[in-house]
Amino acid sequence: MNSVLGWVKGLSIDDFFKGEGVMSEIVYGPQGCGKNPEAGRKIAAHLGLSKVIFDWNPVDGLPSDTLAFTCIPIDGALNFFEVMAEINGL
Repeated sequence: MNSVLGWVKGLSIDDFFKGEGVMSEIVYGPQGCGKNPEAGRKIAAHLGLSKVIFDWNPVDGLPSDTLAFTCIPIDGALNFFEVMAEINGL
Protein backbone atom coordinates (compact mmCIF):
# COMPACT_ATOMS: atom_id res chain seq x y z
CA MET A 1 0.00 0.00 0.00
CA ASN A 2 1.65 3.23 -1.12
CA SER A 3 -0.38 5.90 0.62
CA VAL A 4 -0.22 7.97 3.75
CA LEU A 5 -3.43 6.27 4.86
CA GLY A 6 -1.58 2.96 4.97
CA TRP A 7 1.04 4.48 7.23
CA VAL A 8 -1.54 6.18 9.43
CA LYS A 9 -3.48 2.92 9.82
CA GLY A 10 -0.58 1.39 11.73
CA LEU A 11 1.64 -0.25 9.12
CA SER A 12 5.33 -0.19 9.88
CA ILE A 13 7.40 2.19 7.80
CA ASP A 14 8.95 -0.84 6.08
CA ASP A 15 5.55 -2.22 5.09
CA PHE A 16 4.36 1.23 4.06
CA PHE A 17 7.17 1.67 1.56
CA LYS A 18 7.19 -1.84 0.09
CA GLY A 19 6.27 -1.89 -3.55
CA GLU A 20 5.28 -4.76 -5.77
CA GLY A 21 8.85 -6.04 -5.95
CA VAL A 22 11.79 -3.90 -5.03
CA MET A 23 11.72 -1.87 -1.86
CA SER A 24 12.24 1.89 -1.95
CA GLU A 25 14.39 4.02 0.35
CA ILE A 26 14.06 7.53 1.72
CA VAL A 27 17.14 9.66 2.31
CA TYR A 28 16.82 12.66 4.59
CA GLY A 29 19.14 15.65 4.52
CA PRO A 30 18.65 19.33 5.29
CA GLN A 31 18.02 21.75 2.45
CA GLY A 32 21.24 22.61 0.63
CA CYS A 33 23.20 19.57 1.87
CA GLY A 34 24.01 18.21 -1.60
CA LYS A 35 20.98 16.12 -2.56
CA ASN A 36 21.61 16.61 -6.27
CA PRO A 37 21.42 14.43 -9.41
CA GLU A 38 25.01 13.16 -9.03
CA ALA A 39 24.42 12.15 -5.41
CA GLY A 40 21.10 10.64 -6.44
CA ARG A 41 22.77 8.43 -9.06
CA LYS A 42 25.48 7.33 -6.62
CA ILE A 43 23.09 6.52 -3.77
CA ALA A 44 20.53 4.81 -6.02
CA ALA A 45 23.27 2.61 -7.52
CA HIS A 46 24.65 1.85 -4.06
CA LEU A 47 21.20 0.78 -2.85
CA GLY A 48 20.30 -1.07 -6.05
CA LEU A 49 17.46 1.28 -6.99
CA SER A 50 16.66 2.53 -10.48
CA LYS A 51 14.65 5.73 -9.92
CA VAL A 52 15.24 8.94 -7.93
CA ILE A 53 12.69 11.48 -6.68
CA PHE A 54 13.85 14.87 -5.40
CA ASP A 55 11.93 16.98 -2.86
CA TRP A 56 9.78 13.99 -1.95
CA ASN A 57 6.86 14.56 0.44
CA PRO A 58 5.18 11.70 2.35
CA VAL A 59 1.75 12.69 1.03
CA ASP A 60 2.97 11.83 -2.49
CA GLY A 61 3.31 8.10 -1.81
CA LEU A 62 6.43 6.26 -2.97
CA PRO A 63 6.74 4.03 -6.02
CA SER A 64 8.64 0.77 -5.85
CA ASP A 65 12.36 0.70 -6.74
CA THR A 66 12.79 4.40 -5.93
CA LEU A 67 15.21 6.53 -3.94
CA ALA A 68 13.38 9.53 -2.47
CA PHE A 69 15.29 12.58 -1.24
CA THR A 70 13.54 14.72 1.35
CA CYS A 71 14.33 17.55 3.74
CA ILE A 72 11.44 16.40 5.97
CA PRO A 73 12.75 14.39 8.95
CA ILE A 74 11.12 10.94 8.80
CA ASP A 75 11.63 8.05 11.20
CA GLY A 76 13.40 5.24 9.41
CA ALA A 77 14.88 7.42 6.67
CA LEU A 78 18.54 7.04 5.84
CA ASN A 79 20.80 9.95 6.71
CA PHE A 80 22.28 11.62 3.61
CA PHE A 81 25.68 12.25 5.20
CA GLU A 82 25.98 8.68 6.53
CA VAL A 83 25.08 7.14 3.17
CA MET A 84 27.56 9.35 1.30
CA ALA A 85 30.29 8.52 3.85
CA GLU A 86 29.57 4.80 3.33
CA ILE A 87 29.76 5.18 -0.46
CA ASN A 88 33.01 7.15 -0.21
CA GLY A 89 34.53 4.63 2.21
CA LEU A 90 34.82 7.07 5.12
